[in-house]
Amino acid sequence: MSAFQQIINPLSAFGNVYSGADYFGLQMVKFWFNNRLHQVLVGTENCEKLRETYNGSAEDFERDCVTRIGTASYEDQSAPAGEVVAFLNQWRQASHRDRVARLTSQPERYGFLTEEDLEPAPPVLVPAFYVQGSGWVKAQDIEGARLMAGL
Repeated sequence: MSAFQQIINPLSAFGNVYSGADYFGLQMVKFWFNNRLHQVLVGTENCEKLRETYNGSAEDFERDCVTRIGTASYEDQSAPAGEVVAFLNQWRQASHRDRVARLTSQPERYGFLTEEDLEPAPPVLVPAFYVQGSGWVKAQDIEGARLMAGL
C-alpha cells in the first residue's frame, strides 16, 4: 500500500478531494469533509505572474495577492475551520509522498530520480479571511496548522 493510500484510506471515511487547475495564483480544491462539500481557494505563488499587469499600486498587489500565498479561504473570502484546513494539508502531503514514491520506484519509466530531483513538498496552508483595506488575515500560524494536521 502506498503512502498516499495509507493516509487517504482512513481519511476517505470523511473526505474526498478534487484539485482543480491553478489560475491567477488561486487553485480551487473541492472536497467532502464531515458531510459537507467544501470549495476552498488556495493562494499560490503563481500570483507573481500578475505583478506586471496588475491595475492597482504595488502596495495593493502586496496586500491582495502576495499575502494570500499559502492560505486557504472560501470563495466568500471567509476562513475555513482549522480542521478543514488540517484535512487539506494532510491530503496535500500524502498526495506529494505518493507522487514521489511512484516516480522514484519506476526508473525504467522516469529514469533514476531521487527526492531532491523532484519538486519539494507543498507548503502547509493556513486558514485566512479578507478584511477590506487591510488584506488577508491569517487565522492560524503555520506551526499551529502543522500541529493540527499532525505533520
